[in-house]
Amino acid sequence: MDYAQAKQRILDLRRSINRYRYDYHVLDKMTISEDALDSLKHELSLLEAEYPDLITPDSPTQRVAGQPLPEFKKAYHIQPMLSLNDIFSTAEFTQWIERTQKLINGEPFDFFVEPKLDGLAISLVYQDGQLLYGSTRGNGMV
Repeated sequence: MDYAQAKQRILDLRRSINRYRYDYHVLDKMTISEDALDSLKHELSLLEAEYPDLITPDSPTQRVAGQPLPEFKKAYHIQPMLSLNDIFSTAEFTQWIERTQKLINGEPFDFFVEPKLDGLAISLVYQDGQLLYGSTRGNGMV
């Protein structure tokens, strides 16, 4: 794929991903499977890694999707709730381990693996042992 083709594919992927995210997060309507959407986001992230000058602030790789439905009250997170990155190959998993080892200066570390379940991240806020409120990740800040 040459530069012009990559640029067009990136634009096409962004439009598609944004449309599917809007359908899901704003309209509460699933128009594509989570696996298919994850695959599109993964393809976009790989292309942007190969062509970093084509990354823009409005890219789905650079922001969290959707707006909350109006019936939800807003809760501001004390710490940002970030999204997990998907891994689609053994090579990507190996690269993640290498990046993690660099962050902890090569110290050995343990981890566990479980299936990723989209939409299940929550923040629970307690005060004096009493639940004040629970909230979803939202846009990462609200």
